[in-house]
Amino acid sequence: MKIKRIISAVLTALILMSPLSAYAYTADGAPAALVGESEEITSGNYTYIVLEDNTAKLMKYLGSGTNVVIPNEIDGHAVSALEWTFYNCEAADSIENVTIPDSVKTVGTGTFALLPHLNYVLFSDSVEKVEGNAFRGCSALEEIRLPSSLKSIGESAFFYCDNLRNVVIPDSVQDVGVLAFEGTPWLENHTADFVTVGDGVLICYKGSDQQPVIPDTVKKIGGGAFAVAQMRSDIGSLVTTYITDVSIPDSVTEIGDYAFSRSGISSIHISDSVKEIGTGAFRFTNLGTVTIPANVKSMGGNCFQGCESLTSAVINAPIPELGDETFRACTALTSVTLPEGITSIGEHCFSYCSALSDIKLGEGLETIGEEAFYSCGELTAATVPASVKTIGTGAFGDCKKLERVDFPGLETSWESGIFGWSYGVKVYCYSASMARKCAEKERVEVVLYDPENSDTAPETDTASGTDTASGTDTDTAPDTDTEITPGEIYLSDDSNFLYALSDDGEGVDIMISIAMEEKLTVPSQLGEKPVVAISESAFKSGTLLKTITLPDTLESIGQEAFMDSVALEEITLPDSVASVGERAFAGCTALKKAYISASMESLPDGMFDDCTSLTDVTIPSGAMKEVSPAAFRGCDIGNITIHCVPGSDIERSAQENGFKTAPIDAEPLPHDPVYNGKLGDMDDDGYITANDALTILRASVGMETFTAAQEKTADVDLDGYITANDALDVLRFSVGMAAADSKINTPVTA
Repeated sequence: MKIKRIISAVLTALILMSPLSAYAYTADGAPAALVGESEEITSGNYTYIVLEDNTAKLMKYLGSGTNVVIPNEIDGHAVSALEWTFYNCEAADSIENVTIPDSVKTVGTGTFALLPHLNYVLFSDSVEKVEGNAFRGCSALEEIRLPSSLKSIGESAFFYCDNLRNVVIPDSVQDVGVLAFEGTPWLENHTADFVTVGDGVLICYKGSDQQPVIPDTVKKIGGGAFAVAQMRSDIGSLVTTYITDVSIPDSVTEIGDYAFSRSGISSIHISDSVKEIGTGAFRFTNLGTVTIPANVKSMGGNCFQGCESLTSAVINAPIPELGDETFRACTALTSVTLPEGITSIGEHCFSYCSALSDIKLGEGLETIGEEAFYSCGELTAATVPASVKTIGTGAFGDCKKLERVDFPGLETSWESGIFGWSYGVKVYCYSASMARKCAEKERVEVVLYDPENSDTAPETDTASGTDTASGTDTDTAPDTDTEITPGEIYLSDDSNFLYALSDDGEGVDIMISIAMEEKLTVPSQLGEKPVVAISESAFKSGTLLKTITLPDTLESIGQEAFMDSVALEEITLPDSVASVGERAFAGCTALKKAYISASMESLPDGMFDDCTSLTDVTIPSGAMKEVSPAAFRGCDIGNITIHCVPGSDIERSAQENGFKTAPIDAEPLPHDPVYNGKLGDMDDDGYITANDALTILRASVGMETFTAAQEKTADVDLDGYITANDALDVLRFSVGMAAADSKINTPVTA
């Protein structure tokens, strides 16, 4: 008995140190912390929470006594679930018998864990799940009869119930978790090589054959079924041989979590019948090659982690994602072929695959996770499919031999640092791509595709003239003459902007600027729709842009839109702009002057953070009432002059907060037609055109709001009102039909 206890203790330690256990435990094997739930209610002998279906989950037993009958309902809510209910309660040392009512469907995590005297539990036929650690360490429990309604038993559910000798498991059970019955006499007393329960669930291999033949009665290889055998082998208990080869029969449809983890297996044939492969199923084994058949629908993370003998992996299955760390530290892996249909590669998926030199990524891939290919030391080149939208930090980091990564798509982007410690890498892409901007932001060398140069151009279908990787026409930009489709991104005719339809469908938003110019004008229309917004981070981290002209169709600017545009010297926000996001111009260290839209009600927090050269900000009379220092963090407020209307709320607020002030008429502003403009010249371009007439007409019918300055410019008949007659007079003037006494195009009187 003493030897058995020592072996049990060592095995317990091995398991708790292994990722086979999804919970954290204290030194005595108890759960380290309870699952936190909000809004617990105390009523009678229980605390509970109300679930979405208006039933109750009992969280803590507050009563006393040896016999407990769980109620069917509490405060009018049917009791449907239990979770940690009796673990560590005040009556834990006295409870012997528990009756579970027919309202309960789930005996949740840790419900009866470590009750030292619990010896009898009466289940109702309503219970469908017994979850992880539910009866863990119930040392007085000798018999358990599970109900015919039961479908699943969670990991470690009866872990080290070391007097449990009789267990009745119904045929309805389809899933048994890792170590569910480990450390019980019931499992140890089984003499068959294959311990199968419920509806064909293999929970443990106890044989000695190095090449076991799994019976065709097995439908699922349960969690840790062969892993537990190897752990016992490692400490000299029960099993003394390594498993080297297994063939999965056609009856098996699922391989459970950690099923073969650390089992020593070097060869396996997975049958076409298998549809699911669990987390860590083959981690730290000796597999040399693996082929995932086409019928597999899902594969858990860590599946082949640490398989140091694995040289190649072929995945024929169109699984939606490769989970985190799927092939991490497979140090002999040289090549991987991924099919079309995989949309996501998880974090660290191939990290530390130090021999990986060839990776083929299928079209349809959308996301590459953080450090997905980190420290793949033999990787020299990679092509990221055009379908990829986002790439995580460090995805190709520390790849010492990486020389070239192709980005044939226009929309592939990343936040930062995907090539950290990968020196000498070059990004190959189109001029109009987001990849170009991302690479230049990180100072990674960019080589633009040239269809005439086979050294730079991606493979093309010569019959169609279409880039086979990106599926885009390499000769022309997307057609902006056709109707703009929601959800699509388009390239402007001048190749300066990527834009998309706005949420309301009435205009377009500039998603990102890919212009490489010092002076830039944002057009008022793209794709025959007005430009109404500049999206978040659209011009972020630009190094060339010094001046920019924004259109009077613009209504909003997203947060961090121009952040860290270190060459930008001046910004004028047209009066059409009503909304600007936080930190929109933060870090624009060369910015000296800013002209604020009269339509803005406030300056957002951080709008000009760390604009260390900023000296002049003009705020015309309008909706804004105060100037907050929170918009100028990191600036020398004492050196900033707020130009505003004398006696206005803006002047008072600016002075109270330590800014210098100056009256607007002390420094005439180029954009203000009251002082520099001419009657009728609404856009202040020096010409009277039909566009000026249209602007006045829109205001006359309430479609546009004018500032006081604009009203004086638009009132060309000087009657004190903005009407359609003013618009008509301007239109007549623009075509040479003005009245002889017209004042249009004469200076505006302040």
